[in-house]
Amino acid sequence: MNFGGSPLRPEATGYGLVYMTKLAVEEKLNRSLDGMRCAVSGSGNVAQFACEKLLELGARVVTVSDSNGVLIFEDGMTGEDLKVVAECKNVKRGRLGSLEKEVNGRYIGGASPWSLDMPYDLALPCATQNEINEEGARLLVKNGVVGVLEVCLFMY
Repeated sequence: MNFGGSPLRPEATGYGLVYMTKLAVEEKLNRSLDGMRCAVSGSGNVAQFACEKLLELGARVVTVSDSNGVLIFEDGMTGEDLKVVAECKNVKRGRLGSLEKEVNGRYIGGASPWSLDMPYDLALPCATQNEINEEGARLLVKNGVVGVLEVCLFMY
C-alpha cells in the first residue's frame, strides 16, 4: 500500500482474474460462468480468492492444488470446502493431502490440474508461471477446455 497498492490486496488478484474471465466468457463465448467447470491450480491467496469469486458467480471449481498434489472435486467445490482449504493453508500452514477426509474432494499426490485426464471448461493457473507444459496443454485441448486464463503481475 505504501507504493500505491490496493487496500483489497489479498483479494485483488484472484477477484480480478475472475472478473476478466467473466468478461471474456460473456464477450467471446457468449456464455455465462454459471455451471462452467473450472480447474484452478494453487491454493494460496490468488487461488483462494479466485475460487471464492467463481463460486459466487455459479461456476463449478473442480480442482485446487499445491506442490505435492491436487484435490479434485468431481461435483464442484463447496463454500465449506473452500473454508477448509483456506484454514489449512492460511492458519495451519498444511498440505492439501491432509484434507481428503475433511472435504468433498479426493486427493491425488504428485499430480497437478494440468496432468489430469478429465474434462473442464476453463483452466485458471494460479500457482506459478509457466506451469502448463506441452503435455498439459495437449490434455486441456483433448478434454475440451475453451479457455486458459492467467494472472500477470507487474512490479515497477
